[in-house]
Amino acid sequence: MPVFSVMCYHGGVWDKSDPQVIEASDAKAAAEKVCRSPLVEGEPKPGLLRAKVWPASNPAMKRVFSDPPR
Repeated sequence: MPVFSVMCYHGGVWDKSDPQVIEASDAKAAAEKVCRSPLVEGEPKPGLLRAKVWPASNPAMKRVFSDPPR
């Protein structure tokens, strides 16, 4: 299973925790597991960023996730 690093944000603000390294089937699954909520991928509106995720072996390949629309 791939290994990802995940940084969580709350209201678009980084939670100051070190990135967590986790095994998951994909980046979205890793983000949802670490941040403990359903997420959608894509560039969020300001203040809605919830997670940045990247393969542990390639930090340049960051992907971003936000809360789903209500």
